[in-house]
Order: sequence, then structure tokens, then C-alpha cells
Amino acid sequence: MGMIERHIDFVVFSAIFRESDFWNDKYETCPSPAFYKRGYKGSAGERFFFGNNKSQKAMVVWSGETLALFRDDGKQDCDMLAWALSKNGSFTRLDLAVTDYISEDFLSVDDVKV
Repeated sequence: MGMIERHIDFVVFSAIFRESDFWNDKYETCPSPAFYKRGYKGSAGERFFFGNNKSQKAMVVWSGETLALFRDDGKQDCDMLAWALSKNGSFTRLDLAVTDYISEDFLSVDDVKV
């Protein structure tokens, strides 16, 4: 019998944040993607992007590594999503990772053929 591991692996959402809250020593500036002018990166790698001409909201990106660091700090996936929702976040991407650890035998191509 194998073990199945499930967790959120990547998140992008938009929410209202005051950019001035990121002008301190807890955040460093980072390159911003297209359509955004300014970016800030936190200690766990979380990124906040500001300056999109078509939106007042900031875009927030949590990579798989960032989410793993949050989990190592005792946060559960539901806590992180609840925090984003508490900021009235609008999710544009949410990736889930499911890993099935098989302890008896490895799968073959014939096992998964349709």
C-alpha cells in the first residue's frame, strides 16, 4: 500500500495591499513581470507586484518553494488560502500537487493505458 501526499504547489492571486507597507527591511525589491512596474520579495520568497495600469490590486505569487517554507513554519494550506481570501483575494492560478508513493511495485505503461 502506498502513501499519497497532497498539497498546494503554486498560487497567484490579486488583492488590495498598500505598497508603502513593503517599503521596509522585511522586503527586497525584485524584477516585476509584464504589466507590473514594481516588485517586492519577502523572506520566504513570496512576491508582491504593483503598478499595473489596469488594476489597483497587487499580484501575489507563492511558488512551490515559498509554500513549502510556509508549511515548515507550521502553516497549513487551508491557512494560507484563508489569509488570501481574508484580503479579498481573487485567485488566477492555484496548482495542486499529488504524489502517490508506491511501496510495492512500480507502475508500468500497461498499468495506465486507456
